[in-house]
Amino acid sequence: MINSLFVVNKQGKIIVEKHWRGLISRQIVDYFNDQVAKFLASSTLSTGASAVSYANGEAASATPVAPKKEAFTFTPEDVPPVIETTKYLLMNVYRGGLTWLCPVEKEVDPLLVFEFIHRIIDILTDYLGDVSESTIRENFVTVYQMMDYGYPLTTEPNALKEMIMPPTIINKVMNTVAAASGACGRRRQPTANSDMDNAPSVAPKLPHGTLSSFPWRKAGVKYTNNEIYFDIVEEIDAIVDRWAAGFGEDRRRIKVLSE
Repeated sequence: MINSLFVVNKQGKIIVEKHWRGLISRQIVDYFNDQVAKFLASSTLSTGASAVSYANGEAASATPVAPKKEAFTFTPEDVPPVIETTKYLLMNVYRGGLTWLCPVEKEVDPLLVFEFIHRIIDILTDYLGDVSESTIRENFVTVYQMMDYGYPLTTEPNALKEMIMPPTIINKVMNTVAAASGACGRRRQPTANSDMDNAPSVAPKLPHGTLSSFPWRKAGVKYTNNEIYFDIVEEIDAIVDRWAAGFGEDRRRIKVLSE
């Protein structure tokens, strides 16, 4: 599927990178930046025009003029979503001032890659509120943890929040205190859960197996009153003659609200 994921800012610098199937050199990002620069540099289109002079309502002569150049500026959103190299296909998405670049080595469904990228951005938006260079830098560790736990099986926010706690002021204070304790405190013996102990943003007890039969619903949720509401909306478009005969189209929608 996806070999690696690079998050690149407007200056072409890498903010986050994650590798799943072998390590890919950062030179691939330099090549991508060069291709983007060439594409943005070709943002001037020339259009030809001719002028025709008229005298007394009749065409007197046609005088050719030099082609008139009209500036058409390309933006990062206009960069082709797939850039081909000799070895990789560079699939990219530009959102929030950042470029999400996925090098793919083998044949893969492009929609699958783009859907995965947008899914990551949506999850980060749900966690951080706004996905930008500053928010990713402020929650750098959290982003790495979410990608580690979220690919390829867990992409539902409710399931992720059971394992990775959303960043809050309390969590940031805990991270600061834990870092200070690790630097100034006495050295403790490493344990099997050393990585988990040093990451306060990870839930103290991770769930095992499937969290819920419904991935979009939290596990173990109970309500005082279990209720569900249905709204059935029916629309009919018909043409009827004077004998009440005719033809039409029937459309129905069902809206559901459960608690």
